[in-house]
Amino acid sequence: MSTSLIGRKLGKYEITALIGKGGMATVYKGYQPDIDRYVAIKVLPPHPGQDEQFIERFRLEARTIARLQHPHILPLYDYGSQDDILYLVMALMDGGSLSELIRRRGAMPPSEVETILSPVASALDYAHRQGYIHRDIKPDNILLDREGFAALADFGIVKMLETSSGLTATGGLMGTPAYMSPEQGQGLEVDSRSDVYSLGVVVFEMLAGKPPYQADTPMQLVFKQINAPIPDLSSVRSGLPAALDEVMHRALAKDPDMRYQTATALLHDFRRAIEGKPLPSTSASIRDIGSDTIIDSGAALPPISRDHSGSAPTPIISHTPPLGSHTPPQPYTQTPGGGVYSTPTAMQQPTIIQQSGLSPVIVTVGVIIILLLVAILAVIIVTFSQQPQAVPIPSVTTPPTAAATRPPTAAPAVTNNYGRLSFGTTTNPGDTINLRVEGLRQPTAGTSYVAWLIPVEPDAAPLNLGELRVDSLGQGLLTFTDPERRNLATLYRGVSISMEQMMDGAQPQGEIVY
Repeated sequence: MSTSLIGRKLGKYEITALIGKGGMATVYKGYQPDIDRYVAIKVLPPHPGQDEQFIERFRLEARTIARLQHPHILPLYDYGSQDDILYLVMALMDGGSLSELIRRRGAMPPSEVETILSPVASALDYAHRQGYIHRDIKPDNILLDREGFAALADFGIVKMLETSSGLTATGGLMGTPAYMSPEQGQGLEVDSRSDVYSLGVVVFEMLAGKPPYQADTPMQLVFKQINAPIPDLSSVRSGLPAALDEVMHRALAKDPDMRYQTATALLHDFRRAIEGKPLPSTSASIRDIGSDTIIDSGAALPPISRDHSGSAPTPIISHTPPLGSHTPPQPYTQTPGGGVYSTPTAMQQPTIIQQSGLSPVIVTVGVIIILLLVAILAVIIVTFSQQPQAVPIPSVTTPPTAAATRPPTAAPAVTNNYGRLSFGTTTNPGDTINLRVEGLRQPTAGTSYVAWLIPVEPDAAPLNLGELRVDSLGQGLLTFTDPERRNLATLYRGVSISMEQMMDGAQPQGEIVY
């Protein structure tokens, strides 16, 4: 949110403080005077897609989330819409997040990892039995109180925001690349095993102090999730039980069928490993108990209620042991009347990823499997004002002679527009780009729209993609294949559009309008 809500009221809740701000929502501390309770209020970002249909979908998702009654799922107290603001009201946790705990302490002892893994696995499997997929399991979404009690948060937030941005309909997805499963990164249909993969990444990070994969850009990170070999935990941290390497390899298997089928199966093998017990065979271990998987096609899930769906919900059964006597994490920030919701100072931002409609083609040559990557990245959703501001490209300068000899070109006003950039394959992975922008006005006489890729390296020049032609409906389409057949997704981090009189320049000379 660009405007603070502190001092305002949302429904019956008084906004008292800002807790944190991230890519998916802004979190405030609120006070509910009728029962003298402090709560966390998560405000979704504003978006043009928040029409009546989206608001109804928001309500449906909120009601469904509220039915997830489990001791280790952060309860949803209330939800509402006011002045085009959509908000969720949740319990206020005062011990910070697992992400904060890892940053403060680094790698954790296996016994403490098991203490956190146990309730989270129980909560995740319970949600899967109810037909719900989280799709953004990460340390930021595992909250703690001052006694070390863990709760899984943000069920449904990804799906709500997918709906607001239209990604469900276009085949895109949202998520956090550092914790995203290979199938989620490829834009394929995900099921409960995608959450198990993300939980495996969290376990790896708790043990090693860092996730298994690092990269300079979100796109490179997604590529690593899909293709890079699974790193050995023992190569990052010594002194751990050797069997934990095998546990991590099973949890992070690229093929969902070779992965643990439930979070509880992962927990059981983790316990065996740290207790020095032998692991069962792969086939028996990954299935362990409760091996049913839940398919999530992105459609709205039916409410879990006898009145709405005709069948009773699964009873709440928690096999979670006591949290033990480990030293509880200290509160990160304390405010009068309550703690914080657990938003870290620098939140790990979710990244919007887009891919083309076709699924990747798998070609088998002997024992070598080559994934034909259909790449993924960048939905740029920008709402222009009547006189849009120029968006600078790093290390791109306009020659003084051009500025002196040619008057600036007025950019056409653009409203309700959005763009989609996808990477594809012609000869090599990522060597082809498809750009689509909607809601554009026709360029002024004597000028054309020219699209540019913004490089990752600050000293590198932008790449001229050519003219973006606009049809009578205001839709601009462009396809570009790199002559050098490079993987453009790893070399460039964004796109801009300029208004040019000459289309073959090496640098933008006209005004950046997108």
